[in-house]
Amino acid sequence: MPAATPTSAAPTAATAGGPAAASSSVPTAPPARLAATAARARRGCARSPSVVLTSNRTRELHDALKRRCLYHWIGHPSLEREIEIVRLRVPDAPERLAAEAAAFVAGLRGLDLQKPPGLAETIDWARALAALGRQELDAEHVEATLGSLLKYHEDLLSVRDETLAGLVAAARGR
Repeated sequence: MPAATPTSAAPTAATAGGPAAASSSVPTAPPARLAATAARARRGCARSPSVVLTSNRTRELHDALKRRCLYHWIGHPSLEREIEIVRLRVPDAPERLAAEAAAFVAGLRGLDLQKPPGLAETIDWARALAALGRQELDAEHVEATLGSLLKYHEDLLSVRDETLAGLVAAARGR
C-alpha cells in the first residue's frame, strides 16, 4: 500500500518567516506584511494603534519601516541622576562606590568606544564591585571587572594602563 501524501503542509518557521525566523524565537515578517497587518488592525478602530519600537542599533531596520517611524533618542542620565539610580538599584553598594562607579562610566562614555556602557552596565558593575566587598574604586579591581562594562575586545584594549588610571583618578576625585 503506498504511503499517504498530505494535501497541505503546515507552514514551517523557514517558510512562514524566512530563514531568519528559523534561527530566532521571535517571529519576523517582511515590512509589507507588517503594514498589511497594521492596516487590518485599524479596520473598525476609532483610532490607529500606536506601536513603540526600541532599538539598541545592533540590527538594521528596513528603510520602509524606518520611514513610518518617529524617532526619539534617549540619552544617558546626568551623573547625579545615575548615582541616584545606582543607589536605588544596588542598595548594598556603599555611597562612595556608587558615585565613583557612575563617574568612571561617565568618563568611559567620553572615549571613542565601539559600544559605550549604558546604565544597565553601570548597575551590573556596581553590583559586582559591591559583591567583591569594594568600598571605593581602585585600578586593580576596575581592570579585573572591566568586562562588565565593555563588551568589545578592542574597547577593553583601549582602556588599559594610563587611560584606566586616569579614569579611576578622575572618578575618585570628583
